Amino acid sequence: MRDQHWEHCHNEQTSTTQIPENIDEDEVLPLLFDLVRSDKVILFKSLLPQSITLSGKAKDELFNFSMEYGSPAILDLLKSVFYFEIHEHIAGKTYPLIDKGFAAAIRGNNTETFQHLLLIAGRNWYSIILPEILKSKSEEFRLGWETNVDAESEYWSRRLEKMPRRDSKAPFGSRYTRSSLLRVSKADPNNEAFILLVWEKLNLAKSLSQVYLGDALVNVAATCCSEKMAKYLINAGAPVNHRRSSHYLTSLHHAVMHNTPEAAKLVKYLLGKGADPAAFFTSAPKKGSMIRRIRDEAGAKDISKWLGMSWDDLVENTAKEMKEDGKPETSNGNQVP
Repeated sequence: MRDQHWEHCHNEQTSTTQIPENIDEDEVLPLLFDLVRSDKVILFKSLLPQSITLSGKAKDELFNFSMEYGSPAILDLLKSVFYFEIHEHIAGKTYPLIDKGFAAAIRGNNTETFQHLLLIAGRNWYSIILPEILKSKSEEFRLGWETNVDAESEYWSRRLEKMPRRDSKAPFGSRYTRSSLLRVSKADPNNEAFILLVWEKLNLAKSLSQVYLGDALVNVAATCCSEKMAKYLINAGAPVNHRRSSHYLTSLHHAVMHNTPEAAKLVKYLLGKGADPAAFFTSAPKKGSMIRRIRDEAGAKDISKWLGMSWDDLVENTAKEMKEDGKPETSNGNQVP
């Protein structure tokens, strides 16, 4: 039956073409997919009203498929179905359809539709979609990001200037230290190098306060365990024992929750920079009394597999080396870098 409907559509060439009224509901979505892939814009438009009855999941599938394989003209037609969702996001509300649309366009290497969606959603999306760009390995999309990042920076600078209590707003550079971005550099030296270049370009050492640099260090330890990124942030001024409160984990504590060679190297580096091995996590009062210690995490218990020494020996040897180097102690007995 679907093939018969498609043959009927394929033979029609005028703007007055109508899809047969007896088409089954199960065939609407596959037929729309066919029209998207073949860029039959007029036929797609005539069938689009029937998509209103599709489920939310089916609408998402149609939108993503159109971003991956469709033309900008198809996207313009879809705006009539998804207008409110797109409009609401521009107004400052969250709707994941746009995120998925960008990801699908990147996945399909659909640069024309990607650029068209960018015009609709705004260039302020580049920092959000950079993880997908890096995962795609597409040089074209990377170059597009490099071309537009300055415009995005200016957009956010103007926006922050208009916001009350600007000092309470996250600076633009912090958008490039999110866990979602850092995670794509795990075990990927090329992405790690690219993100470090981004940080240099944005001059995070001067644009971020110690608090945000500390948050970034915590994010690194929680995701990719990159020693190079940790070095950049600490050299820029990130406090090695930073955390928002005792209800959060320090970067060292996050690192020992991983049981990998990269995490072990990061643990050794952080200890050498004065990270407190005795710091512990306490749960919020509403969640009951609970304490988690660094030495009890899997990465600490199994550190000898990667470094050839136990956790206690590592802590003791590091403290001895720091003392021999003449580094002063902090108030809690740790050495500072």
